[in-house]
Amino acid sequence: MKKKVILLLTLLFTLNFFAQPNIAQEKFHIFILMGQSNMAGFATLIEGDSAPQNEMYNLLGQNKSDWGANIEPGTEDIKWVKAKHPIHRVHNSDRFGMAIDFGKQYLKNNPNVKIGFIPCAWGGAIIGSLDKNSAVYKNAMARILYAKKHGVIKGVLWHQGESNTVTSYLANNYEFELHQLIKDLRKDIEIADLPFIAGDLANFYGIDRNPEHIQGIITVRNVLRELPAKIENAGFVESVGLKWQGEGYVHFDRNAYIELGKRYEKSYNTLMNKRNE
Repeated sequence: MKKKVILLLTLLFTLNFFAQPNIAQEKFHIFILMGQSNMAGFATLIEGDSAPQNEMYNLLGQNKSDWGANIEPGTEDIKWVKAKHPIHRVHNSDRFGMAIDFGKQYLKNNPNVKIGFIPCAWGGAIIGSLDKNSAVYKNAMARILYAKKHGVIKGVLWHQGESNTVTSYLANNYEFELHQLIKDLRKDIEIADLPFIAGDLANFYGIDRNPEHIQGIITVRNVLRELPAKIENAGFVESVGLKWQGEGYVHFDRNAYIELGKRYEKSYNTLMNKRNE
């Protein structure tokens, strides 16, 4: 019996070991994925989406949760696995998102590296449920510190704000909360100029909402659009021309997520080029 237990533990260790990126630390580029459901990905999965991607890894460590449950992600075993859809695995609605297409474009522009993702988005969350005092943030930091042992944190990809448009109070406080979150992340990760790329809310979001909600959408979108002018080493991603899936005019469709991934990478690449001028 004891021998069987030892063999099982050895096998588990071996499987986990070979899931680790086999590359020099400086060649393993890691991105933090933060926000709510449009960052997690809401589009329907199709055949082939669950195939592991070459040179891409995903850092697990969040408990699975029912939609609408208390936002309390306990930290499970933290480990790297080959990246595949869904990158986020908190809600059953976490499906096809933008991260892998970001990664594909990034690898084209950065040969001889591998890319890792730390998925930290939470569907339906206001920004106050993601800030420094939140369980989501604490879980994210545990995994970020783990990831720093294996690679280099290269930036944060952010898509959030829909839940902060529903009242004028939430919308009017959004700029302060977003700017503070960026400061906290940079301090706690110990990268003072950590790039932060924010995506615009969908252009179609709000077409079926009441006037107060529409004003909240305008307020939050302005905060996101003005971010590069107010925060150093920040970028902005347009959502013009992208289509929706499902009810409520909230979530992007599959092709939109593919395009968003490319746009996020372009925004990041542009930001890096400006820094190097």
